[in-house]
Order: sequence, then C-alpha cells, then structure tokens
Amino acid sequence: MTIADALRQYLNDSGETMRGLSLRAGLKEKAVSDILRLKGLRPQYKTIHALTQATGIDLVKCQRDQPSTYQELIDQLKAKGKTREANRILWLCVSLSWQ
Repeated sequence: MTIADALRQYLNDSGETMRGLSLRAGLKEKAVSDILRLKGLRPQYKTIHALTQATGIDLVKCQRDQPSTYQELIDQLKAKGKTREANRILWLCVSLSWQ
C-alpha cells in the first residue's frame, strides 16, 4: 500500500477533508491534496511523520514499500508488464552512466 492509498482510505473512513487533515498535521493546506494528486511525489520525512502523528497510521512503513533504486523501479515496471517505461528509465540510466 502506498502513502496515497493509506491516506485515501483514512479520509474515506474518517470523513475528514484533505485540507482539514493537512492543517491538523501542521502542514500547508494543500499538502494532502498534492500527495494524492501528484503521481510519483515523494513527501519529505517530516511531512510523513506529521501525517503519521495525525492519522495514527504508520506511513513511514508505506514509504518503505516504494522502490528506492532505479533498478528496483525498472524491475517493478517489468513485473507489471510496463516494458516501454522500464526501457526508457534504463536508457536514461545508461546514458547518464548511472548503471
């Protein structure tokens, strides 16, 4: 489960608004909205920690489930059948001598 999935589920279960949760966590009012809308957004640790405190959900654990290296991302994309995206990332890594 991703951070966005966990937050969506929390908001659905609690009935709280995105803005309300953001403000209660001491964040900017669009923080939760941005996490839910912007794919690939990796919130800072302090944001995740603040939302963990506000929701009671271990969002740090959700973040650990995300790929942390380009190779993990490439492997994950290939496993999902997204070969084109995986090859583009691999090409980029090779072009930049990252791999």
